[in-house]
Amino acid sequence: MRKIIPILSIAILVIFSVLFFIRDDREININKDISVESMDIKQLTPLVSPYVSEYYDNEDYHLGGVSIQSTNGLKGEIKLTFASDSGSKSEVVEVQLDSELNKLISLTSLGTDDVLNPPGVIHPESWNYDYTQAFDIAKKFLLEKNNKLEYDQVLVSTKNRNSEYWEFRFQNLKSFETYWCFVDPYTGQVIDSGLTKTK
Repeated sequence: MRKIIPILSIAILVIFSVLFFIRDDREININKDISVESMDIKQLTPLVSPYVSEYYDNEDYHLGGVSIQSTNGLKGEIKLTFASDSGSKSEVVEVQLDSELNKLISLTSLGTDDVLNPPGVIHPESWNYDYTQAFDIAKKFLLEKNNKLEYDQVLVSTKNRNSEYWEFRFQNLKSFETYWCFVDPYTGQVIDSGLTKTK
């Protein structure tokens, strides 16, 4: 038994070391002034595509996910996740923008999708309801349903679990309440909604 514990410790150390080097986090600081007129993904993707294409050396890639953090839902920090389509392992990169500062901040390699959860695939070019419209739908729906909607920050992401959808979370940091709403980007229909209290 005493011999097994050191062997297990060494094995765990080796596994974590390998995962650390495979992940290969590399951040490229871009810090470029850009004009972010909207947080709609159809408008943001062309702004970052030249940098992603250059990083992937013009190989094929796809948009896998979007996350947004905002105080008012109109401006904020945006992260677009892309994955390469070539090779047996898909390399994942994340592009960070700030629409308040009008800056394209960085491009970060997140490693390969056999180490991370794969980002999936989303198709904003086919959506009928991009961020701005989906945000308005979620906000109006939650306001009508709850007779109030007080929030300090909005967390938004796109999901693709069998189907694509917008996930909005309106957080009230004083009352520890989170109003959430899922919106279909194709139909504009509310898929699900609710209120979560964490205290």
